[in-house]
Amino acid sequence: MPEVLINSLDGSCFRGYASLPANNRGPGLIVVHDFHGINSSIRSFCHGFSQAGYIAVCPALFWRHNNAEQTPLTGPGKISAFPFKEFDIAAGERSLLATLAYLRGAHGCSGKIGVLGYGLGGKLAWLMAAHSDVDCVVIYYGMGLEEVLDEVREISCPVMLHLAENDKFSSSLIRKKIVSVTKHYDNISAFVYPGAEYGFVMPEDAGFCSEAASVSTLRTKDFLSEILLRN
Repeated sequence: MPEVLINSLDGSCFRGYASLPANNRGPGLIVVHDFHGINSSIRSFCHGFSQAGYIAVCPALFWRHNNAEQTPLTGPGKISAFPFKEFDIAAGERSLLATLAYLRGAHGCSGKIGVLGYGLGGKLAWLMAAHSDVDCVVIYYGMGLEEVLDEVREISCPVMLHLAENDKFSSSLIRKKIVSVTKHYDNISAFVYPGAEYGFVMPEDAGFCSEAASVSTLRTKDFLSEILLRN
């Protein structure tokens, strides 16, 4: 069941890509795509996490835009980047809250739910950490994270940040601020990957870095497993 329908908070519905464990049971994992949408890397991540025991769901966040609504969620090829400056962050967060409700009611979901966000999705994952009761959050190179950094005071769940040293959508000053602010919170860990660029964990991205991807993926898997799979 790669495609699912999720009821929005305003009475509409939108699509999501889902991958389930073999036994259809496990904790939920909301995978939040970046401005490339649900591309082959995101689908591969969902599949990998479902094999590890998670009910992985990635909501199609651009559903409010007519041209994005027709984008296939399972077809081959590379999805063109969405003009992220046009994206409504508040509406995106509502879509994630709706996805959280979907997983809460999903057959086989253990009740524990994490959020994993990339780029634009990382910013939304941060907001979910602040505004919802998810169990944990992982963020890869959150685009615009500095704009909502003050929300850190509202975050009580464990959060792991993966930051790229050479992020083209950020700066050294912003990265240092994020690290400086978050180091005062025991529930938040931040890792900076030397020489890594935006997209370093995405195999089809020009910024892909196998070393940073390997190290960060291992950290992410251990982090999620400790919180969501054990006990």
